[in-house]
Amino acid sequence: MSFPLRVLPDKPMRRTHCVDCATQSGCPLGKLPDALVAQVLPHVTECAFRRGQVLQRQGEEAGVLRVIKSGSALMYRDESGRASVPVAIAAPGQVTGASRLVGFPNPLTVIAMSDTRTCELDVASLERLGVMDDPEFRRPLGEAVFRTLSILADWARVTRLPGVRTQLAAALVAMGAQQKSERIRLPGHVVLAELLGVTRESVARAMGALENDGHITRLGRTYCELHLPQLKTLTDPA
Repeated sequence: MSFPLRVLPDKPMRRTHCVDCATQSGCPLGKLPDALVAQVLPHVTECAFRRGQVLQRQGEEAGVLRVIKSGSALMYRDESGRASVPVAIAAPGQVTGASRLVGFPNPLTVIAMSDTRTCELDVASLERLGVMDDPEFRRPLGEAVFRTLSILADWARVTRLPGVRTQLAAALVAMGAQQKSERIRLPGHVVLAELLGVTRESVARAMGALENDGHITRLGRTYCELHLPQLKTLTDPA
């Protein structure tokens, strides 16, 4: 596992201005009817997580619903007696703890991959308000769960493609779709290697090959520009 499981004592900040949030359009809370927003807003807390902190732990019953506002996180599947396996990257707009809506424990562990901010809703408060069973409240959260399932499916497809270069190209396309941009923030080579099930050296070689062939442009160590038409010739050759 790339990141240790630890919780650091960051103090949350109370939010009072969801209607002015720059990420509102991609947030499930931004899709609630005005009447529900008025009910829920006093119970929304903005929280800061540092790299390596746990947003959700597999097997636990979620006490909060967390909407990722900025940053990114790794989703891990824990296997008994074996090291945790990273399975996908979570991006802004995704919700942790949403399995509580259907009465199940968390199916994955989610760990901040970079400095990450979330908007947090206390489940007990929502239950007291009587909104947890409101279809208008559940619908946008259900859509967020569907997006998470789609992302897991996309990353499963990535690992089944032939060759590290093709897998990496598909992973970059998937990250571009999640970040809604052709200029994306990259995880480290170690993280990419774990997600693809290959070595760090193989990722470095494949990244260099994609850049040399004009499929991407590296922008320092952290960002790159995707040239999607070229990348898609590798991922969708038909």
